[in-house]
Amino acid sequence: LRDLYNYIRQNGDKNHPFLLVLDEIQELCRTNNNVLKDIFTQGKRFGAVGIYATQHGKFEGSKDYLAGMGQADTRIIFQPDDDNMNWVIKILGHNNKEKEFWSRILQGLEQGFCVVKFSENSKPSPREMIVKVYDRNTIDQDLDKKST
Repeated sequence: LRDLYNYIRQNGDKNHPFLLVLDEIQELCRTNNNVLKDIFTQGKRFGAVGIYATQHGKFEGSKDYLAGMGQADTRIIFQPDDDNMNWVIKILGHNNKEKEFWSRILQGLEQGFCVVKFSENSKPSPREMIVKVYDRNTIDQDLDKKST
């Protein structure tokens, strides 16, 4: 990962982004903590953009990961389990009122729904929305109904 980031730093261009897709980020934080911190905080300037996924909020290096999540333009969050609820609320809420709001929203989030939250600087309005996520079979069935 360090070699890839060094390559992006030397050859990257923010006008031609290099997409990083990293799953199970908590595993990478354990072994590559410093490089991930660099990617989260400085990568955009070199053209490193990413999709980062985890199902776990509390892990070694999560403090730096939490700081990096603050840099994210868009966050997609499904209902967290009880162990991760406070961690997710910290990402979404900047003060007690916001944290209370997000706590209510996340605790009431049903299976198949997610919260999409855009950064403060983004153009979409509204900046937060709850979205129903459909599986492929449901989409195919709906398309079949429309075509008949």
